[in-house]
Amino acid sequence: MENVYHAHEVLNILKAQDKPILAHDLEILVIEKLGKDAQFTNCSGRLFSYDDLLQFFQMRDKITVTSEGIIPKLQNICSH
Repeated sequence: MENVYHAHEVLNILKAQDKPILAHDLEILVIEKLGKDAQFTNCSGRLFSYDDLLQFFQMRDKITVTSEGIIPKLQNICSH
């Protein structure tokens, strides 16, 4: 498959930020780095769009979404 990246790529972009980032601004960074048509897969091989991936991260407690933006929950992010 073309333009399919592991979800950790998005988490790594998020972790590189020094403050909370709005979902739209994170999406711009993801597009700049991975391309407009990027899709994402998790450790189980499930395929996600960007929006679905953010929902998945919330359900898995990998991120917190506040009015200020998205914050990664570093203690809940696997490192494989």
